[in-house]
Amino acid sequence: MYTSKHKYKHVYLMRHGETFSNIRNAEPSTSESLSINGVRQVQQAARAFVGIEKIDCIMSSALVRSIETATIIGEICGVKNVPNTMFNERELSPLESYSVFKRRAHDALRFIAVINSQCILVCSHAAFIKQMLWIALHGTSPNEEVFKHFNTIYGLQNTGVIHLCFHNNWIDVLQYKNVLFTKDFL
Repeated sequence: MYTSKHKYKHVYLMRHGETFSNIRNAEPSTSESLSINGVRQVQQAARAFVGIEKIDCIMSSALVRSIETATIIGEICGVKNVPNTMFNERELSPLESYSVFKRRAHDALRFIAVINSQCILVCSHAAFIKQMLWIALHGTSPNEEVFKHFNTIYGLQNTGVIHLCFHNNWIDVLQYKNVLFTKDFL
């Protein structure tokens, strides 16, 4: 399914920090930055990684809020962020078809599997992360109606994290944390 160069590869899928649109419960723009609280959330998450897990690769979507999240964590952990449009949220203008969206999530997991790193952090967006989670759990993507329901029921708050482990052509979901994580999480 997803063949990795390493026997075990840990992957943390993390939603970006809080934005002002999150506070207002509004649609964010592609250029929206983190709020002051969002920066604090990300700094707290980064400190939880230091000394617990040696992240050797950080990637983010190409949207500002995810780049800022990954950059803050990278500065604290000593790793440079590499933005990639593959990890962007579902394109709204023009609307990206669901089939393209789910294919992109499969491609993202294949891409992660072949990266020559053992501990990867990906900063992205809730719906895209949950699509990758569904694939990790079920091996395939759901139809659009099922995914809409899954996306609504399973929340992923700002800086929420899903911890995956790639091994022997399989992906295990080790932990799912819907709130800011602490040392206890890792």
